[in-house]
Amino acid sequence: MRISTQTILWCVVIAQSVVIVVMAMPKSTTDASAAESNPLSGERKTPSRVQRSSEPSAPAKPERRRYFPPPTDPAWTKIASKLNPESAKEMLERNRTEVTNIEERAEKAWHIINQLCQNGYTDEAWDLIDKDSGAVRQKGLGAFFRDADLPKAEILARLNELQAADRSASLYGYWSRFSPEEFASLDMREFPLKSGFETGGFRRLIGDLLTDSYDPSNPEASRNARAGVLSKVAEQMNSGSLSYGELTLILQKDKSLDGFLYWEMTKKVDDQFKQGQRSFDGPDAQIIRLMTAQDPQKVLGLASTPGTKEHSHYHIALMAWLNKDYKQGETWYNQHQSTLSEEDRDRSAVAFARANVEAGNYDAGEQWLGKIQSENWFNAVSYERMAIERRKKAMQGQ
Repeated sequence: MRISTQTILWCVVIAQSVVIVVMAMPKSTTDASAAESNPLSGERKTPSRVQRSSEPSAPAKPERRRYFPPPTDPAWTKIASKLNPESAKEMLERNRTEVTNIEERAEKAWHIINQLCQNGYTDEAWDLIDKDSGAVRQKGLGAFFRDADLPKAEILARLNELQAADRSASLYGYWSRFSPEEFASLDMREFPLKSGFETGGFRRLIGDLLTDSYDPSNPEASRNARAGVLSKVAEQMNSGSLSYGELTLILQKDKSLDGFLYWEMTKKVDDQFKQGQRSFDGPDAQIIRLMTAQDPQKVLGLASTPGTKEHSHYHIALMAWLNKDYKQGETWYNQHQSTLSEEDRDRSAVAFARANVEAGNYDAGEQWLGKIQSENWFNAVSYERMAIERRKKAMQGQ
């Protein structure tokens, strides 16, 4: 049986650490008061800040998401709950000098720092975070803020000392301790996104929370939780910290594909921040397609009504229906075309032309192109017109 270098290193470091831990344990484990004041490593040189402060500490939720899953190595499982600053320092030093893979080294540092925090050594964990910039430091910071037992005021103070990638990793670590419902209640003005690094961390966190809150067995509670999370996205967009174009990236991790929920969220974003999105495949158009897949009759009823927010996406919705179920979409159009304005009939022709060309029905697509009266809408189907011309040339060359 071949044993990996990583397992050997863990075993060597942990074996030495067990010795350190045992030597540092109180002489009498039957004295409860001694155990409380002298946890595992004897008398602490400096009391924890959380002991020195009467302010309620921020919630640490071990059951919530963590950046890395717990190590499965039995040796680590044996030492983890007993890990103290002395053994952690030794492990981090060996990690620094003996592990050549940077990502592996960063992951090990995360586990060590995070476990120290879980074991109550908040100040000591902070002091052991790598001082040099890079992946090991960033993972260490994220691990610290995930479970550091500190008052919220001190959490914020330490976060504000950090910048760029360091602050992004720290924010992500701190936010990860909250459930979707708890995160939705945070005052995000306390956590301004000061750089693109932090925006990326926020976007990743939202994706994680949307994934965590998806529960098809409890749809109402799941929807409410996701609505709360998405309200934070709207807040960041209205503050100018997050661009509207990033919405589609955020929603990619939501398994619900609940277009109607997304659409309600977009209504909370001021229209000035929606300017410049692409009409055919921008965030609004993509959400309209999701809504159409959910309930085409409802969406087309809204989109065909002038004055609604959905009306400007009428042709997007109709095309989406035709792509999913051409016969049903065509039936709806035939039943409602007499009530449509001239412009909406042009937009309908655009939808039919695009759907037919996409399906390879070039003759039908060309017929619908011939029904477009508006020059602007005729110009909007230039791709379809070129596709039809290429097909004609190909047919002539046969």
